Amino acid sequence: MTPALGDEIQPFLRRPTVSAAAAALLGLDLAISHLILLSRNVLDGGMIVSGLLDFRYAWNKGVSFSLFWQSSAFGSVALAIFQSFAALLFLRWAVRTDKPLLSASLSGIAAGALGNVVSRMIHGAVFDYFALHLGPVPLFVFNISDVLICLGVVGILVETIWPSPGTAQARDAEKASG
Repeated sequence: MTPALGDEIQPFLRRPTVSAAAAALLGLDLAISHLILLSRNVLDGGMIVSGLLDFRYAWNKGVSFSLFWQSSAFGSVALAIFQSFAALLFLRWAVRTDKPLLSASLSGIAAGALGNVVSRMIHGAVFDYFALHLGPVPLFVFNISDVLICLGVVGILVETIWPSPGTAQARDAEKASG
């Protein structure tokens, strides 16, 4: 069966949409981080949600949960290169999928990774500013980039568990259940 002309054009139309979404998320992330950094004297230590979320500034020279901590400029650049490469792979996947939730999730992960790369390249570390805690028990400090990455992972999990209607995966699941 020959694909319709629209089927051939759709991947090309997805590229600008995915790229624009990732760029918009990255821009929003950078703008919020910049505003919070400029307001650090006013906001640092400020409460957002009592007993749960505060502004606490930290410079993370590693990756998630401070893993792979780097104390050299070379290590910081190496992490930035790795994160950039990973972001490009996620964007490539986002453009190639026909699943809107998966594409949005992958774009969010890419934007979050690139947000952390930009912070690392400008400051030599990732600027984290939200402190999550349960009462007096601290959990972790994070930023908007980390939120984008986590939401992207949740989106991938949702798409995996409940596939988008009309996809081959959803049709197979429907056949198996009924």
